[in-house]
Amino acid sequence: MVKSIPILKIFTNHVKILRQTYKFKLKGKIIGKRSRKKLTGCEKPLLLLKALIEDKNISLDEQNLDEVVELLAMNKNIDIESKKRSIKRDMDQIMNVFNIDDYQVFEYDKSSKSYKMNSIPYALNKFKKINEQIIVISELAKNLDVEVIETIQEIANRDEDVYMFLNSEFEKIDTSKKQIHIDIAEAIRSRFYISFSYNYAKHENINEFKPLKILFTDNNWYMLGVVDKIKMRFFRINFILNLEVSKKTFQRDSIKEFKDFVINKIQNSMTLYGEESRTAVIEASKRVSIYFNEGRKLFLSSQKFKRENSDGTIIFTVEYTQTLEVLPFIKKWLPDLKIIESPDDELQKALKNDLELSLKHYEN
Repeated sequence: MVKSIPILKIFTNHVKILRQTYKFKLKGKIIGKRSRKKLTGCEKPLLLLKALIEDKNISLDEQNLDEVVELLAMNKNIDIESKKRSIKRDMDQIMNVFNIDDYQVFEYDKSSKSYKMNSIPYALNKFKKINEQIIVISELAKNLDVEVIETIQEIANRDEDVYMFLNSEFEKIDTSKKQIHIDIAEAIRSRFYISFSYNYAKHENINEFKPLKILFTDNNWYMLGVVDKIKMRFFRINFILNLEVSKKTFQRDSIKEFKDFVINKIQNSMTLYGEESRTAVIEASKRVSIYFNEGRKLFLSSQKFKRENSDGTIIFTVEYTQTLEVLPFIKKWLPDLKIIESPDDELQKALKNDLELSLKHYEN
């Protein structure tokens, strides 16, 4: 059973949004106490929201509909189907406000024809398990309602005596870059063009950039999107300067092909758009075979288990668009990974060249 007080804190900001959507100010104890007066269109969804937060189910099944009708003090002369439609409209509004992408705070159960709140909202469940991520999210969310921040920080600090992070899972976000994160996110949601300066290997000025995603990979934050209409590029957010969000928007169809690539193909910041994928066959030694056996965690999204040999070694494949996409992974596991096959032996040659250059540092 979810306690209502912490959940109410989490939803404070969202209830404000809902009230503003309906242009309605709460008076007296309309939410805390049912009124027998006819409810307005803005009061009904707020009562439904309160019931959901208190862990009640909102049922559209005719056998259980009376309880919801009583809660909403709906006119008893209205026919059942009209009542159902009215409640469904309100619930759709609530679902639209709270359920974003994978963060399903409320869900609809088709078998029981009822709406309910998840036992622990998906988002909070993820946050509670990854304390350091919460700290970052808390830093990024400084512009949110103070009660939201306090609740997230409470979750982050709850298990500080249990967990310890020797390596920071997240790149430290420069204070001056926090607003850039927020602006990029808003530009992605609204499909606004952006312009910015980029100071990495060289200084660049990027104009009319279509941002697609904020990506966390290789322990760093990246923005990826489309430049010059046909090129997809990654930009490390900590090296972005002077970002400006335009009010000019781009069409959803103009980025569809790129978004499909992001969702289905990208493995890390070295994945190249527009390049054909090649396949490499890798052998893992018996010593590390437990990490590469079937069903284990994948180190690359394209990684596929092939077989276990009689000597205990494991054969698997990976796909790549350039050698830099997979070589750092292979080097990390040396000498226990061996490249068996790649097109024109390109991976073997690139690895041999890098090893020879490294060995020269130790020659007398």
